[in-house]
Amino acid sequence: MRKTSAYARKIRRVGKTYNAAEAFNAIQRCRQFTKEPLPGMESVAGTQTAADKTMLQVREAYMAMKDAACIDPVHDFDVLAHAIGVSVIRAVQIAGEDEFTNTMLPILRAANEALSRSRERFLRIGRMGFDGPAIDQVMAGVELYETIVQASSPAQMTAATDERRATVKAQQ
Repeated sequence: MRKTSAYARKIRRVGKTYNAAEAFNAIQRCRQFTKEPLPGMESVAGTQTAADKTMLQVREAYMAMKDAACIDPVHDFDVLAHAIGVSVIRAVQIAGEDEFTNTMLPILRAANEALSRSRERFLRIGRMGFDGPAIDQVMAGVELYETIVQASSPAQMTAATDERRATVKAQQ
């Protein structure tokens, strides 16, 4: 049996290892989504690809519901509801809860109501899709979501996602 150092025993007991790049990871999480790599870390890509991926998923879910071509209507609805819900949380964090000073909230509330109407329609007739006004309302909500993502950092979006999860869990 090999003798291990006190440090090695501690690492084994705690189950964590030393991450020399943790400072760079923290900076990467806390700055806005960008294509630019960290200064001095040109080999590490920026975070814009993650933002583009999430925005593309939301846009695809919107297009599938708009065209009534949902392969998995529940998934598409959940993606849109999550995007609008996280946008509401970030909008409140950015500009407050007053709808007169925070011009994002009326747009997001209208998109949320449009999604509620689409859910009621799905439960009533079994088809997922939007009514006439919902097409424009949800599209405005998706565009606002994309704007909020571009103005936020990965850490802010993760915190908003965690807050939304806790809210949804508390409602169930």
